[in-house]
Amino acid sequence: MNGVVLLSFLALLGFSVGETALQCYYCDYLCVSRTAVSCRVGEVCANITAHSDGVITIAKKGCLAEDRCNKEEDETFAGSRYKVRNTCCSTNLCNGAQLFTLSGGVGVVAVMSFILMRQV
Repeated sequence: MNGVVLLSFLALLGFSVGETALQCYYCDYLCVSRTAVSCRVGEVCANITAHSDGVITIAKKGCLAEDRCNKEEDETFAGSRYKVRNTCCSTNLCNGAQLFTLSGGVGVVAVMSFILMRQV
């Protein structure tokens, strides 16, 4: 009888120790490329955007402490004020969605600027 109880306890312990960490996408700034990372206990996946004058200037993905989720914070960086928005989710690789899209006109201007800069 003691052997059955001990085996049951060890089986339950094995399941709790074998628990895997939440996997999230990670990237800095404009998220040109991204990689998968493992979060620490108490962290969830996040999309983090910083706005200055209504324009997204910084976009990041990664792990974030759960108590900082779904909040907007004011921060100052290099003399400029930013609104930082933390949007979180809690399933593996759930923060993979595109952070922002460019409108047609802005997209054309961005592509043309890139082409012209390469020719210089």
